[in-house]
Amino acid sequence: MEVEAHGVERRRCRDNHRRVALFAGQVFKLPAEVLADPLRSVPVAHVEEGEVRQARPDVRPDNPNRHELAIRERSQCNPTCSKMPLALGALAGFGFLVLAALVRLYMHYGVSAETRAMDATILSFFVSMVALAILVQLVAGAAGAWHGGLIGALGASFVAGCFGWLGIIGGPTAGGCVSPLSLNPGPCAWTIDSTFSWHVFQQVIAQGAIAGLAGGLVVVGVKALLHRKQAEELQPARIAP
Repeated sequence: MEVEAHGVERRRCRDNHRRVALFAGQVFKLPAEVLADPLRSVPVAHVEEGEVRQARPDVRPDNPNRHELAIRERSQCNPTCSKMPLALGALAGFGFLVLAALVRLYMHYGVSAETRAMDATILSFFVSMVALAILVQLVAGAAGAWHGGLIGALGASFVAGCFGWLGIIGGPTAGGCVSPLSLNPGPCAWTIDSTFSWHVFQQVIAQGAIAGLAGGLVVVGVKALLHRKQAEELQPARIAP
């Protein structure tokens, strides 16, 4: 220790530098060891994270409400679930093709050739096929809404409508190639005008989409009522005061 002229004590600067250097060496000792072996901290952090994740308590309620049930159902839906409405639409469309073939068989064997050649019979048959296609789209939309909501209803009805359009427009060609499926004799070739074919496609798809959406709305409403009833049953009974 040194004393200045005015009697004020003065500490030596080199002592302070020595203490700072010693403290700095202790502080940077740990980072130096960590940098020397960077892989050593990885398994430790991994184990600690796993222990924390396992020790995390489950805070989910025992009786979830209907909103949580709907969220869980949507989260558990896999890619197969999203494709189910399209598959149902294809199945409904295939069913329409089978029904159209059965109707053509009945017309071929159950109705006389003179009656089948009349314009009124041909027009009645065409209107019946369009109505049947729309009915099938309604059923497909209801089935698609059960698995995919209103979007699934529209997708299923569209796919079923494509099959319906093919059955209506391709019927004369199929009848020309396979005699029991024909109303009247015709060539085994595609003879339908493209403008008429496009008009039928628009009619079947547009009207079928409305029908499929209506069926989907009914199914969505029924599902909402069922979920609400189920949520009310899961809630604990209230004790009267």
